[in-house]
Amino acid sequence: MAGKTATTMRTKSPLSLKLALAQVRFGAGADFATCMRTEFRIVSRIIHGHDFFEGVRAVIVDKDNRPVWQPATLAEVSEAEIARHFAPLADGELALA
Repeated sequence: MAGKTATTMRTKSPLSLKLALAQVRFGAGADFATCMRTEFRIVSRIIHGHDFFEGVRAVIVDKDNRPVWQPATLAEVSEAEIARHFAPLADGELALA
């Protein structure tokens, strides 16, 4: 089971994989409101990036199931890139009531 899961994970966006791990680690020590603001920051940046649209193209549009991720490997995803997704938004933070 773990081997199959690892094989599946290797086909996913390296950036998304590292972001997901960073989110889990961050969220373990954060309250709900902080987690929601952080999620909003990350998603606000993902939708302007390459990999979201590449995944949609590969699975839904062209159905070739051959996404070309940028960056292509986990090693190429820098800690600075991960930190950038967690940083406050210049054009406004999520307002929670």
